[in-house]
Amino acid sequence: MDYGGTMPQLQENLCSLLHHARQETSILSPLRVMVINDMLYLIHIKGLAEHASPKERSQHQLAFMDLEKSCCKLLTNIEANDTVLEMLSIQDRFSAKYPVDKAVDAPVIRPGITKQMSGLPERTIDGECTDNHNDNRTLLLVDLSAFLGTTQIALPSLNGWLLGYPVTYLFRNGSAEAAIQNLSMHSLHIYRVYVCGSCQSGGKQSEEELMSSLWPEHEA
Repeated sequence: MDYGGTMPQLQENLCSLLHHARQETSILSPLRVMVINDMLYLIHIKGLAEHASPKERSQHQLAFMDLEKSCCKLLTNIEANDTVLEMLSIQDRFSAKYPVDKAVDAPVIRPGITKQMSGLPERTIDGECTDNHNDNRTLLLVDLSAFLGTTQIALPSLNGWLLGYPVTYLFRNGSAEAAIQNLSMHSLHIYRVYVCGSCQSGGKQSEEELMSSLWPEHEA
C-alpha cells in the first residue's frame, strides 16, 4: 500500500512492474493493483476475498476504537455505533464483490475499452499501464473509488481493516481533526512486527518490518 507518490504515475509504475514480474513467474498471477481514491494497494485477489469473508470475520472479530470520541476505550456495544455499522457494511460489500466460493478473479480490462466491473458502473479505463511494445497487454487495475464513493469511513480506518490490524481506529471523513486531537491527548506507543530471516546458513539475520501500529499507553 502506498499514498506518497504522484498519481497516476505511481499507479502506472506499479502496474508496469507487476506486468513484467508476472511474465517471470506464475506465482504472481493472483496479484492486482487496487485503487481507492489516492490510495494504491497491491492485493492478492483470493486473499482479499478470504479476508473479507463472513467466516474469516467471525473467527477473528475486530476490536474498534472510535477516535471521534476517545482513543482509549474499546467499543463494547458496536450495534449502537453508526460508524462501526458503516464499517461492517463496507466489509459486507467487499465480501459480496469477492466471494470465496466462486472462481475469484479481478476483471481483466484492455487499454481504452469500456467494461462493466461486477457491481460497478461502466467507465472507461484510459490506458493506464500501457506498453508500446505490447498493445494487447491486459490491465491489472481494479479501481474501487466509485464502489466506495458514498461511504463516509475515512481511508485510514479502512486501511486498518485491510492490513489486518487487531484494533481498528474509526473515524469519518469529516472528523479527522477530532480524531487527531483525541490521539494527541494521550501518550502513545508504536508497536512493530518484524520478520527475521537469514539468506544462508551462518549468515547474519535480517529484519524486515511487517507492520506497525500506534496504541494508547494504558491500552497496550
